[in-house]
Amino acid sequence: MFQIADAKDAEEQKHPAAWHQTHNTYTQISCEEGLPALFFYCAALFFCFKATRVVRQGAAAHPVLRPYSDTAFCLRLSLIAFAVTGTFASDAYYFYFPMLAGLCAALERSVSADMKALKTRQNVYPLPPAPPRQRTGYPPMRPRRAMPAPADYRR
Repeated sequence: MFQIADAKDAEEQKHPAAWHQTHNTYTQISCEEGLPALFFYCAALFFCFKATRVVRQGAAAHPVLRPYSDTAFCLRLSLIAFAVTGTFASDAYYFYFPMLAGLCAALERSVSADMKALKTRQNVYPLPPAPPRQRTGYPPMRPRRAMPAPADYRR
């Protein structure tokens, strides 16, 4: 019933253990901690996917927030890779999922704060468009000459 404890006892007594890890993160969690833990693990994974979707939709409304949208896309790809890898590897107790979940939460909070700042700034005083950039300290640009054709271009 307690395979991990039996394996630890066998290692202490210098006997080979008959226990091996499962090759699936989800079965590892459900076997060692029960179905409620698996439910909470999958719910956390679902909320990470939801956070990346919310960030992408919110950032699509404002062109200033485009880097957030790209970051959310990369995080979603990482979550997909982690979920697929979890089917074939026992990664339940490594730092990968807490790290990804923390990045998703931090990104969602950052985007919501920046969106609030954008809304208040746009409502209070809209920024005028930036003036065109001028070259300073250099002579004015001359038109470029076309490159001459090579002498043997008809061969």
